[in-house]
Amino acid sequence: MFITAQQIFAAMSAIVEAPGYPLLQSYKSDFYEHDLESLKRSWTAKARAIWVVTPNGTHLNFIGHHPRQLEDVDAAVHSGYANIEIFSLTPNCIKRITAAEAIAEAKKLDFLISNGAHVTDTLGNTIAFMRITKTGNSCRRRTNVHYEPGLAFTGSPSQLVALRNIAIQASIAEVQTLFVAVDRITVGDAIWTETGLVQVQCQPDDQTKSVIFSSAEFENGAKGFYNQRRNCWSTLPNATQFDSHNARISSPIGSQVISLKDARFLVAQSLLCPTQ
Repeated sequence: MFITAQQIFAAMSAIVEAPGYPLLQSYKSDFYEHDLESLKRSWTAKARAIWVVTPNGTHLNFIGHHPRQLEDVDAAVHSGYANIEIFSLTPNCIKRITAAEAIAEAKKLDFLISNGAHVTDTLGNTIAFMRITKTGNSCRRRTNVHYEPGLAFTGSPSQLVALRNIAIQASIAEVQTLFVAVDRITVGDAIWTETGLVQVQCQPDDQTKSVIFSSAEFENGAKGFYNQRRNCWSTLPNATQFDSHNARISSPIGSQVISLKDARFLVAQSLLCPTQ
């Protein structure tokens, strides 16, 4: 059994480090750095992945979360090399498979998405409802992804990894480019992080209140929320509570109106990831 990322990585290492192994002769950082980091982020007790070893590097793709993951697997197994090895990775075993078998495995989904927003398990139980908000501009495509938990949401590592990967793949499909960054993933009143969900103290009516947000001010010195009463910028998440109409009238050039709930998430995220 390969329950942890370290356990599955050790088993993978034994394959490529075996005496006389003909593949992975160069670009070994693909495996020892990129694959290892990917395993640390996404390996769980229910993980499934396709691992391709070529003479020049490796390709590790997790599957079962979103239909777009099939495209990544297809590209990896048809990379043009005459000599490659393809493996199916699960907590139970590492199995050498063919390209056709890899494609078939990637087509099997453990999570389903209907109407672009309804995330369920294979039995149809609702895990979450997804909402993607486009941010950034034509040069820097970015998104924020919010999940409203359903009755089948448990917050297990397997679910959280799946929601992260779904957010990434769904953002690519929404923006229609591979070059999109997911700035923030939220689940209910919590922020998704690599180590789990971090709860943010929100009020029931936060979504109906508005603040003015300036990304330039916020990024350049802990400013960003406009306090209408004091006529100044403030980092306090509840700096300004007034309706959207008045906020738009008062909005300085280069800023935008966001909900008070989003403001609370921004402040919490800046504290969790001060360099982001």
